[in-house]
Amino acid sequence: MTTTYSGIRSISDASQILSGLANFNGGVDYVKLANARKLKESEYTLNAQLGYLSINTSLNGDEVLAVAYEYTLGGNTYQVGEFSTDGITSPDALIVKLLKGTNLSPRLPTWDLMMKNI
Repeated sequence: MTTTYSGIRSISDASQILSGLANFNGGVDYVKLANARKLKESEYTLNAQLGYLSINTSLNGDEVLAVAYEYTLGGNTYQVGEFSTDGITSPDALIVKLLKGTNLSPRLPTWDLMMKNI
């Protein structure tokens, strides 16, 4: 998969490139992770029919959640994010969809979409 920003695959250059773009804020719009891991199937529940993901444990403030997925609409298949099987190899970075960054605030547009314990 190709990207418009050629240097973004370098983990050491990614923050500099992304922070230089308009309206991109670290911890909200992107997070650079050097050591991410794929969740085990026992750590989450996926409802493919309704399209939602539930994780079985709470995330700490410094933990992030990101996904890559495919869906079909009108006979066309679309992909959001990159899979580890897409041919991206270390040390190049995978680009995935950030669901929960390190900076949480009620002022963020995603705040209303989040489940909260009261």
